[in-house]
Amino acid sequence: GGKIVTFALRVRDRKMRGSNFSEPVSLVLLSPPPPPQKVRAVVFEDHIQVVWEDPAAAGEGVKSSKADGYNIFRSDGESPAVRLNSVLIKKREYQDKEFSFDHTYRYSIRAVLESTPPVESEDSEPAEVIARDTFPPQPPSGLTVIGGSGIIALSWEAGRESDLAGYNVWRRVDGKGEFVLLAGLKVAESSFQDAMVEKDILYEYAITALDTAGNESRKSDSARGTMRDNFPT
Repeated sequence: GGKIVTFALRVRDRKMRGSNFSEPVSLVLLSPPPPPQKVRAVVFEDHIQVVWEDPAAAGEGVKSSKADGYNIFRSDGESPAVRLNSVLIKKREYQDKEFSFDHTYRYSIRAVLESTPPVESEDSEPAEVIARDTFPPQPPSGLTVIGGSGIIALSWEAGRESDLAGYNVWRRVDGKGEFVLLAGLKVAESSFQDAMVEKDILYEYAITALDTAGNESRKSDSARGTMRDNFPT
């Protein structure tokens, strides 16, 4: 580290006659920093969080420079690794928001010196993660229950998740026992009519949302209702 080398070029023709030397370029020889260690990747609903640590020491007999920043590389399956960052990363973490569920990703980090030209370390040991969707949708909101003639009508606000697959309707007699699954509905349905009701019984309802990965939300805020008497004929 710190040694200066100077380069210059000259052109020779077929008779080995040489031109003058070009303008010289001098470079300071720098030992690359050691690669980062303990790279870890954790999947969240909207990003993959990648974190890493610097080595505690460069190693016995090795004189290396402290990193000015980092480059992060990602490969997907058999594809070659590509750099994700366009500017040097200053922190020891990165949020990868351009990912897809059900894919396997491998991340590696290089430490960088902001010299001219930049000096990179070797690749860190990679961190591999499978992006599984284990994140349930939000529970439906705005559940409204209205008693009708021989029925109880339910409606709620449609979910906004892009992977929403449908809803489950849950019911119990008010204050008695656990909720029981009453119906499963498609994603386009945000209303339901319960005709399996009896007079003078107060029912309590709740709705859950399902996504395409099979995740189910927690139950919505419940709502109560009773059927009205049939209209006289």
